[in-house]
Amino acid sequence: MFFGQWTTGADMPEGIRAGNSISYSDANNNAYMYVIGGRNDQEIISNKTYRYNIRTNTWDTKQNVPTPILGAASARIGDNIFIIGGMVTTPGTVTRKVYKYNIENDIWSNVADFPRAFTDGDAVPYQDSLIYVVGSYNSEKTFVYNINKNKWRECNAVPSPGTSLSYGALSVSGNKLVYVGGSNGTFSATYWNNVWIGEIDQNNRSVVNWTQGTNFPGQTRTFFELQPWNNGLILIGGTTNNTFDTYTDENYFFDAENNIWTQLTNKPTAWNTGNASSIFLDGSWKLICSGGFEQEYLKKTEIYTQENLSVSDDKACHLKNLKTISGTRPGLNFCLSENGETHLTIWDMQGRKLRKESKVADKKGTHSVSLANEGLKSGLYIINLNQNQNSVSKKIQIVN
Repeated sequence: MFFGQWTTGADMPEGIRAGNSISYSDANNNAYMYVIGGRNDQEIISNKTYRYNIRTNTWDTKQNVPTPILGAASARIGDNIFIIGGMVTTPGTVTRKVYKYNIENDIWSNVADFPRAFTDGDAVPYQDSLIYVVGSYNSEKTFVYNINKNKWRECNAVPSPGTSLSYGALSVSGNKLVYVGGSNGTFSATYWNNVWIGEIDQNNRSVVNWTQGTNFPGQTRTFFELQPWNNGLILIGGTTNNTFDTYTDENYFFDAENNIWTQLTNKPTAWNTGNASSIFLDGSWKLICSGGFEQEYLKKTEIYTQENLSVSDDKACHLKNLKTISGTRPGLNFCLSENGETHLTIWDMQGRKLRKESKVADKKGTHSVSLANEGLKSGLYIINLNQNQNSVSKKIQIVN
């Protein structure tokens, strides 16, 4: 399990739900989240472009979208944000328009229209020139957009059980697209906890081989956010029955490579139709959650931060840099610079072995281990990790 903590940030300038949220960091190491469009707390479709400065904890306003927009999909590649489709009135007009926002110059422009009227699907960037779009209010289709050629191509559709796929969420992990949950229509009583994993063919990027992954174990079904996180994805909040009358605080990590879900620390405020984006900053992942809805429009900003692990070079990524987390949620964070079975042993301060040597990891990279379920009483303990002739021991304080 990953360890992390929630903190609060500055409120949004106004309550916004169902906006398009995108993270961005520039060459000067400034870090931002953009919230574009959505519906505001006056029940009006917004054309605002709000920007949250993560380092200074301040909001400002950038150039408005050319039209008010709700239910669009979005993706960022380089210095450009793409806003795809959406509704310009509700109920009413669904558009095919695709707008490109250049961050550096604060300018909006048009690019090639989406192949059909589109809303309530989702999009992700892939590598340095492609954007994948999955689902819509009237379709299960998948499309890919090449930003260099300014052209769309149809891909293999998600084999979901409905005739449309909307209100779930799409993200990407490595060469895999991951689509979670969703429904076959607005406020429909048919909704899913399915997970669809699409392997992108490296010889033909319009070929996506979809298989079904491990179902989402929580109660969330629609109107949630799914963002890149560490070596997988993070899912936050949403509804349990595809209506705006339910709200969840669920926070889960999905390891797409191993097809495993892990529950994380719940969001302080339950919500649906929230605006969230993740970013890797100063050696740790952050999830910025702003606005959304829970009985009323929310303005608050809540930030989830993964425990800081400096893994930018081989010197930092070493077993000797084991970090212990004391307190009521005790655990270990460490980074392995090589593959090999890693074993954990626990002693009390009298030298009695309380946990026999047992494997906790075997692959290089960052790892987190929870000690919350070890049944340890309050007190001071000694823990040891060893791998490939390397060993490190540290003290840890348990508080019950």
